[in-house]
Amino acid sequence: MLLAAGSLSAATVVLELNDANPGDLPTLHLLGPYVSQGFALISTGPTPGFNTFGTGAAFFYAGEPGFSPLLGGSVSLEAVDNSAFSLTSIDLARSFAFDPAPTVTFTGNLAGGGTVMQSFTVATPVGVSAFQTFTFSGFTNLVSVNWDQARSAGSGLHQFTDLVIQTDGTGVPEPATAVLFGASLLSIIALRKRARK
Repeated sequence: MLLAAGSLSAATVVLELNDANPGDLPTLHLLGPYVSQGFALISTGPTPGFNTFGTGAAFFYAGEPGFSPLLGGSVSLEAVDNSAFSLTSIDLARSFAFDPAPTVTFTGNLAGGGTVMQSFTVATPVGVSAFQTFTFSGFTNLVSVNWDQARSAGSGLHQFTDLVIQTDGTGVPEPATAVLFGASLLSIIALRKRARK
């Protein structure tokens, strides 16, 4: 579900999520995709959307504004213009300081096909409300990254923030663009063959 067309320039992008909860309200429910700096976070599942935690969310605030996918939800990170990107790191925390330690598995979908996977387990002590930074390995040349929220509070719910993304500005051709390019290339080859005869 990409939202626009264009091309991201080479840059480091940090999605800090601090514009999703204006006025530092305790908790808001964000229904639609979150779009910022050329990237979209999209939540699907039984109840799509994110809970957003601001400074007023006394029991959930982990030192920075964070998003918590709803129970059983799936999250997708994508560039809005289909550009390839790399995911460098993400900060994770328990949704509630006394939740079990969540383990989150990320799947990166590679631009050339195939996937890469990595799992992280939050290691902050129970009762400590703080984010922990996790660094990805091999999450380069991606078209999207997907991960799931646990299906029950007893399985360890997570919240996230500070997604660090690298863009190279090259983009990934849309399928229609790739077909047109291929058709044009075949036409040029055919014309050259005729010219030689």
